[in-house]
Amino acid sequence: RFNLSRDLPSAPTSVTLIQEADGRYYVSFVVETTPAPAPDPTAYAVGVDMGLKDLAVTVNSNGESTVFANVRPLKHAEKKLARLQRQLSRKKKGSNRYTKQRLRVAKAHTRVRNVRTHYLHQVANQVVNENQVIALETLSITGLVKTRMGKSVLDASWGHLNRLIEEKAADYGRTLIRVDRFAPTTQTCSICGAPNGRKPLNVRAWVCGGRG
Repeated sequence: RFNLSRDLPSAPTSVTLIQEADGRYYVSFVVETTPAPAPDPTAYAVGVDMGLKDLAVTVNSNGESTVFANVRPLKHAEKKLARLQRQLSRKKKGSNRYTKQRLRVAKAHTRVRNVRTHYLHQVANQVVNENQVIALETLSITGLVKTRMGKSVLDASWGHLNRLIEEKAADYGRTLIRVDRFAPTTQTCSICGAPNGRKPLNVRAWVCGGRG
């Protein structure tokens, strides 16, 4: 017995029962369905720059920019998670109190994951719906995770956002471009392509000296 959250579009070909760490069970169906209509094609191309201060900053071919805040769900829940984890460490393993506290910890982690996933879907939907061509930078996420910023990088979940944008772009017929990680995009003019050399991190905007 289970609660069906919405009607199935067709008879399922397979059913999977899933138990999460927080003790909740989910029933997953595989069904045949008609794809949702894609948003109308747009005339815009957009570049997506991911970061930690802001999750992503986009600039389209019309010069319009959009800033997506970094909600940092794990950072906001750190104190609560630490408190729940300390309480768990004081319980005797195998006892009923230990089991109940372990579920509290798991539910708190599930909430962090759900908040992050919901927000990433919102960002990916807006980027894909509003633009026909999407340029994503190629990040060495596994390398960045090993630095002192590792926890913040994992909390931002750039890899998940990249994957969502890629999947939604394929579904809606958008063109996705992966920018070479070593391409000197910050050293060349976005209009005429004139090189302007390396710049320190505090330089966020500069005036092109080329004649293109």
